[in-house]
Amino acid sequence: MLWQCVASFHFHFLRLFTQVYKGTQRAYNLVKQIMGFP
Repeated sequence: MLWQCVASFHFHFLRLFTQVYKGTQRAYNLVKQIMGFP
């Protein structure tokens, strides 16, 4: 049962991390466009 909790936690953490990473990339690209960076 413990491994199920750990696997579930890892799955949710990975999904959250992916969402945050994509959001950060999007924000970074937006800043690049505004600032005019290459």
